[in-house]
Amino acid sequence: GSFRGSFVFDPDATSAVKEQAKQTVKEAMEQTVANATEAELFHELALVLKEAKTFGVGDEDKKHYLRVEKAAQNIEAKYGYQYESEQLIGGWKLLFTTSEAYRSMGGMTGLSKAPGSKLHSLYQILRREDVPPTKFNEALRSLSSTDEAQAISEQEPEGTSATVEILEVFGGAKIKNEMRGIFIMDRIDEQGRKFTGVDQIVTEADSGGQENIPAPARALQICTYISSDDQLRISRSPQGTLFIFQRLEDIEETFDQMGVPKRGGSTWGKLFG
Repeated sequence: GSFRGSFVFDPDATSAVKEQAKQTVKEAMEQTVANATEAELFHELALVLKEAKTFGVGDEDKKHYLRVEKAAQNIEAKYGYQYESEQLIGGWKLLFTTSEAYRSMGGMTGLSKAPGSKLHSLYQILRREDVPPTKFNEALRSLSSTDEAQAISEQEPEGTSATVEILEVFGGAKIKNEMRGIFIMDRIDEQGRKFTGVDQIVTEADSGGQENIPAPARALQICTYISSDDQLRISRSPQGTLFIFQRLEDIEETFDQMGVPKRGGSTWGKLFG
């Protein structure tokens, strides 16, 4: 027969009960995070990243944003802001981003949306190299306002930077697009939390087979965490957009194995020369 239980349904009580339940769960979660080791929180993040198909750039990865964001926040809260700025130098592969711009472009250039082309991978390279005054001045001239240029001109460039997009085209061949410029570091120490902003000022690009195209752009990322083994990095844009990177010990070798130029993009001369 029908169930005749003794449940009492009091609509007024439900919102208070729900709030209490939410608070209890929240406190339990916070306690779990407070007791978690770096390896456990790292594992939590790795599980979600494993499910992603397009490092957050494709629409199919949007469903992972909340879980990735939560896992990243847990790591930042307990183990963030403890690195040295020098650890940022090197080659980094993008594992995941919540960038709206990357999603609408399908990557860095929009060329992954061309027929027969798909995004293979994205990279950021920060090289500790001397920046000649001419190159620094070129970077300053590329900025959209004189105020920006004035503020930057008083700082020392730290080296050269490149943002790289690898596309896979017909037959599995790879094409490399590269945006190049310089970078500056803003080191901030706030109440014992140390973090560094990496300010990339892009001046030129090799893209779509063409070389040295003027490509003025600027991107600031604030690094919030580098893992104790130096292999994983979490950075954010000033708006909080998430970028998760994995270190590559020899990025030029990685490019070489793909059959693309170690430095610079795939240009028609390099493709068919």
